[in-house]
Amino acid sequence: MDYFGLLAALSLSIGIVLGAVGVLRLSQAVLFDESTSWSWTSYLVALVVCVAILFATISRIRKGTLQKS
Repeated sequence: MDYFGLLAALSLSIGIVLGAVGVLRLSQAVLFDESTSWSWTSYLVALVVCVAILFATISRIRKGTLQKS
């Protein structure tokens, strides 16, 4: 069995989650440091970054590599 792919996927998933939390904390500390009605925008910034990473990842997948067996 190929455990290296599973280990790589697990490591990448943990890294993306930690990166998203880091972006969230950075936006809370730097951009929106006061507790106002705009406090939800930190979460929006983190969500936009995660969606951008998702689209960049999906755009790198080629159809030809999915059909190999």
